[in-house]
Amino acid sequence: NNVLYTLKAKLNLDAILAKVYFSTPTSMIWKKIAYTPYFGAALGPGWQAWSDINLEINDVIGANQAYKQKISSNAVWFVDLGTKLRSVIPNINFSVNLGAKLIGWGQARQIGLITQQGGATRNDGLVRPFKVKFVYSIAPYMGVQWNY
Repeated sequence: NNVLYTLKAKLNLDAILAKVYFSTPTSMIWKKIAYTPYFGAALGPGWQAWSDINLEINDVIGANQAYKQKISSNAVWFVDLGTKLRSVIPNINFSVNLGAKLIGWGQARQIGLITQQGGATRNDGLVRPFKVKFVYSIAPYMGVQWNY
């Protein structure tokens, strides 16, 4: 008998970070474009808010279980690698930033814990609450700057 469990939740990620950027002192020029690589890093506190948590059991009708919101706080960090592109032709005040950030959000712990669900019976929560060992995101980006 194969029972399929599906866990669904909404995840909200928030953080307050102190960041620092380092860029190379010289640019590489190729085809009238100056390329200036940079590296950024940040660290600070963050929060994961897991809400609308539902465990759906597809083999049993009406066996869906909803759980209360869970907030996990962690140290959050990110690493940012990118390059700034600008024209070497005078009076062109336009530049583009291209890069990607790897953001580490930490762990999500004890989601579905019985004592946090408002009841004390096994049916009120998960006997073995689940956790996510490492929540991360990769965020590629492009920014445009025009100085007038």
